[in-house]
Amino acid sequence: MPVDRTALSLVSLDNNDERLYWRSRTPVERLRHVQYLRRLNYGPRATEPMERVMEIVPMPWARKDDRQP
Repeated sequence: MPVDRTALSLVSLDNNDERLYWRSRTPVERLRHVQYLRRLNYGPRATEPMERVMEIVPMPWARKDDRQP
């Protein structure tokens, strides 16, 4: 089935106005919106807690003396 290219629109993801808007919001407002988007995308599963993932990444530019043991 071919794609109907007339139904698509391309937009830049580098929207400075949107970035400025979200930076002007408080962290609480931004987090509430993230939770809202999670509910839209995941439905009832969105009430599950977000998984915390921690990964230690080596910094190749750091001197060996600066690295923690």
